[in-house]
Amino acid sequence: MFLTKRVGAAVLLLLAAALLTTGTAQAHSDLESASPASGEVLKSSAEEVTLIFNETIRTKGSGLIVTDAHGRRFDEGDAVVVGATAKQSIKKLTAPGRYTVRYRVVSADGHVVSSKYSFAFAPPSPGAPSSTPVASTTNQTSTGNSAVVVGAIAGAIAGGLTGVYLIRRKRSQRAA
Repeated sequence: MFLTKRVGAAVLLLLAAALLTTGTAQAHSDLESASPASGEVLKSSAEEVTLIFNETIRTKGSGLIVTDAHGRRFDEGDAVVVGATAKQSIKKLTAPGRYTVRYRVVSADGHVVSSKYSFAFAPPSPGAPSSTPVASTTNQTSTGNSAVVVGAIAGAIAGGLTGVYLIRRKRSQRAA
């Protein structure tokens, strides 16, 4: 009975260790600020979109796409990534309306983060104030290591069950 409690305690300890050691590996880049910002209404055309993240992002695999409400692209060339900042040149905005920025960046630790947000372009019209409703969305997703966490938990459980089996097998051999 005492040995079974020790094995149970060992299984719980392994499980806790697996959960605690994989927690830091789940970090990923979060968008801290953007220009134009989510929901912002521009009175004049921007020349670029700038995204600033909470940590360094990788150049390879990172990019931004800017589209209007009809899906026409306004991004020009490749995104420039320096440290935690990604910049994307855009064509001159001429039509009022909503524009969507879609981004995909690779965190320094390899996590892929993708999301989108919207801003509006509403140039002032002569004699009439402009008000363009803006639908703002932020749907950040991360392809974190949930498979690694599940694997670590499964491994800890399998190891604990194997230990229980071996101890009971040894007991039955001694009894015989």
